[in-house]
Amino acid sequence: GSTGAHNVNELFKKDIDVLIQKYQIVHQIGTSIYKDFEQLQVYQSDNYYPVKQLLPQEIAFFMQNSDFCITRSGANTFFLLVYYALPCVLIPLPIAPNDEQRKHAQVIASEGAGIIMEESGSPDTLSQVSEKLYVSRTAHKQAYQKLSQYKSLIISGATLLTAITQP
Repeated sequence: GSTGAHNVNELFKKDIDVLIQKYQIVHQIGTSIYKDFEQLQVYQSDNYYPVKQLLPQEIAFFMQNSDFCITRSGANTFFLLVYYALPCVLIPLPIAPNDEQRKHAQVIASEGAGIIMEESGSPDTLSQVSEKLYVSRTAHKQAYQKLSQYKSLIISGATLLTAITQP
């Protein structure tokens, strides 16, 4: 999100040395009162590119060209993940209204397309969960076929929007 996910950034900071040795990472950090961007910017390298915020077209590019992502699980993210069939580590915001982020994460995880990680109290580190996802990413990507009804909603909604906005 535009203001960042401080607790997710904190999980990342704990494991940054391991993660940037194994993966090439583009990290949307956000802007927050915690100064996460300033703290993580010092790690910038060929394998780690921190940014405050990505533009929508940049998000689409990275979702199309990534092996997996680590993310919250709000509605916009849920539908982007389904649309791009992107394997993911989902870290639901525990205080989301109506527990909507957990519900989205459970839909994806229950079909085998992603893995849920709690922002606190998880027995595994972010790098351990990421490795589990990475080694089985092909199976996770294929699992999105079970979520085709959600992708149909996205496509039909986009078609309807196009029809409404054209003169």
